[in-house]
Amino acid sequence: MLCHLPRPYEDELLSSIVARYCARTGAAGWAVATNLFGKNGRAVIDLPGSLDATSAATFPVWGMTAASIANRLTLFPFYARYLPPERAADCLIALRSPNSLGVPAKIGLTAASVKASSHLRFCLACRDRDLAQFGETWWRRAHQIPGVLICVEHGQRLIDSGALRMPRARWDFADATATTGEARGHQIQLVDPKIMSVARRSIEILNGEPTTWRASDLPGAYREAVLERGYGGRGARIAVEHLDADFSLFWKSTPLETIAGIGPDGVGAWLRASMRQGRHATHSTRHALLQVFIEAMPIRRRSLRGLGRTSWKCPNPYAAHAEEFPISRVLTHAEETGIVASARCDCGFEFTFRATRPEDPAMPIVSKRCRLGPTWTLEARRLHDLGMNTAKIAKTMKIQWHIANSLLAAANGVVYPRAKPSAEQIAEWRSAWIKLLELVPERSRHIARGLDPPLYKKLWRWDSRWLLATAPCRRPREARQRIDWADRDRQWSAALTAAARQIKAKTPLRRASVAEIIRTSNLPGTVLNRLEDLPKCKAALTSHKETVTAFHLRKQRDVDAPLDAITVG
Repeated sequence: MLCHLPRPYEDELLSSIVARYCARTGAAGWAVATNLFGKNGRAVIDLPGSLDATSAATFPVWGMTAASIANRLTLFPFYARYLPPERAADCLIALRSPNSLGVPAKIGLTAASVKASSHLRFCLACRDRDLAQFGETWWRRAHQIPGVLICVEHGQRLIDSGALRMPRARWDFADATATTGEARGHQIQLVDPKIMSVARRSIEILNGEPTTWRASDLPGAYREAVLERGYGGRGARIAVEHLDADFSLFWKSTPLETIAGIGPDGVGAWLRASMRQGRHATHSTRHALLQVFIEAMPIRRRSLRGLGRTSWKCPNPYAAHAEEFPISRVLTHAEETGIVASARCDCGFEFTFRATRPEDPAMPIVSKRCRLGPTWTLEARRLHDLGMNTAKIAKTMKIQWHIANSLLAAANGVVYPRAKPSAEQIAEWRSAWIKLLELVPERSRHIARGLDPPLYKKLWRWDSRWLLATAPCRRPREARQRIDWADRDRQWSAALTAAARQIKAKTPLRRASVAEIIRTSNLPGTVLNRLEDLPKCKAALTSHKETVTAFHLRKQRDVDAPLDAITVG
């Protein structure tokens, strides 16, 4: 059914237009909602459904499609800004359908702890200007975004009205003119520049204005930015604990502390999730918080542009790839001059790079070619078949002569010998090596080799005999003192014999076992392991050790001896 709603004001919500229509005509809210949204229609502030029915009812007056209504009269563009395109399209289809179910879950509103204000908000300066100019005011989309606490235009704090964000009655469309006079008080007292920055960034997200953050690869842009600001761990990894601590300190004790998810243990898992691609959506307000925080941090070092990317183009000029981004993995490590990345493509081209092309961040600028691969061999062979010599091929392919020679050798299956260096060059290498040896302790060849590996390799390849001859003489090893087992056997056997006699002479009586004899003689227990080298010790133990039976007989003799003396007397 055709519904002659008033034309929307700038940045006005769809529910605000319906409320103004009801206030002007005195129409019942349920009747207007049924005409606009169907039988399931209700007063929804941010994400109303049944937009196809709304477009059909208002098209003769507004001339707007369902997608235009969603992008201009709801908060859908704010929530969908950083969603994957497929998911954003699914959410828009759901908003157009009569049963817009599952949209909050797909956008990430149900999982996020970002809570919107319980009442609709307005700016007092905006209200006074609207009443003076138009005789009425309206609910602005920017003022209802979670996390927007300040009117960007006037710099004043937003005030809670008497209208509930989720009305108790299903068709209760609150008119802004009638309800903005019932202010509920203020939540902030001073205008914080950080709060203003979040409000500006949120409005930019809502209106689709271009920012410095690329929505196509937002996690990669975040990783690249935090690495530039000194939050890098080993290599190009992110020091999440350091980042978490600074982020918590930045937003702590501000009205946005709760929205940032700061708890006793720091920020929740959403901060890490925003740095990587995943199927869980992060609330757009938290994106604004993270962006404002990163932009406020000073840049400490320039990182590799586009480092956060997950796929790269191949800079091999002689390879044709079916995929636009054939390189899916890049390894990085940090040096004093910055971050160096190494990559390998399926075409066999291996290289390192420190930067990317300004016009194309996905195309690396090769700083060092590590392995050329078969495509370079085929190109060298093609140029050779055209009649070019090795020098011309090297100049055309922008490589050194010996590399071009190796490519031709690989193409022909022939191994060309390397050109031998001249005597003057070898003499120069020798002089440099001697100077290097004088700098290291004890003229150590091993230490000198670590100081200049290329020089050592050249000398080892072409002058190895001289290189080995210049090595320092090894210090003579000190002769280890050999053990005189015969003398040790003589001394230890005497000690074992004396220990056995001592045991048998003592009272109370003890059995002269092997272990007791060794323990009493204070000799090491390992003597039993070397009895083959100690024959006298072995004989002493064998002759003096006492079995249990022999020990009992000795005890009996010691008891009977006094009795025999008495009997004889």
